[in-house]
Amino acid sequence: MLSVAIASTHGQSIEKIVLPEPKRLIDKIELFAGPNLSFNYGNMFIENYRGEYANDNYVVNKRLLKPGYAVGVGIYHPFTDRIDLNIRLSYEEKGTKNELNTPSLPDGNREINYHNYSYRYYSLIITPQAYLGEQKRIVLSLGLSYSKIREISGNGRTYNTNGTYYSEGSYKGRYFSDLRDDGVIQGFAWMPYLTSIEDYDWGFVTSIGYRIPFKEKHSILIQLQNNFGLKNINKSNPYGLEEKNHLLSLIIGYTYHLPSKSLRL
Repeated sequence: MLSVAIASTHGQSIEKIVLPEPKRLIDKIELFAGPNLSFNYGNMFIENYRGEYANDNYVVNKRLLKPGYAVGVGIYHPFTDRIDLNIRLSYEEKGTKNELNTPSLPDGNREINYHNYSYRYYSLIITPQAYLGEQKRIVLSLGLSYSKIREISGNGRTYNTNGTYYSEGSYKGRYFSDLRDDGVIQGFAWMPYLTSIEDYDWGFVTSIGYRIPFKEKHSILIQLQNNFGLKNINKSNPYGLEEKNHLLSLIIGYTYHLPSKSLRL
């Protein structure tokens, strides 16, 4: 007796096999903008300060709110499903704003100097970003920044405690003040255009954000970003006055996810 065994194999048609998606060099692009506040630090003329001097004189410097903005473009390179490398190029405005009260006038009258300085930079920021949570909505980042100065401008006015104006004006560059041992302003250095500031700045950047996806390829990212400058930006260090940038920004970005490059056989 002859018996015949028949074997049957079941499998997926080769035309329907979908290979793993290859990773793009750049898988997302973005546009972003937002307001910021500057908290520059390093000397008494840009921080909150009160000092007691000779002859019962005192000096008070008030740090005033200095708003600015940032606008730019960015790209993302994927490392894993939860870690990207984000590279941003931006145009930023930051600076300082203060009111200095000194005993520089006779008969108990005091001099008040008001200065508002704007520093405008082109900045490159490189940060790895990690996506947390089940839906990858929370975004954390830590990285580096490099900035090239484009322009510095200032405006100021001088008046006394009786409300009388002495001078007021705008300029390209900045003034540097110094105080005598009795707290009286003894002079200033005016450095025009970009001669008062270093050509570049660098530091580190941290941020926390929340991602809001919509449709299939689009998302909005809202970030609170902290940028700490590590370089003394005062060129030649007039009167020994160091200054370092510190910027707190609210960034709102639109991100477009590029189409995937699926391979099929």
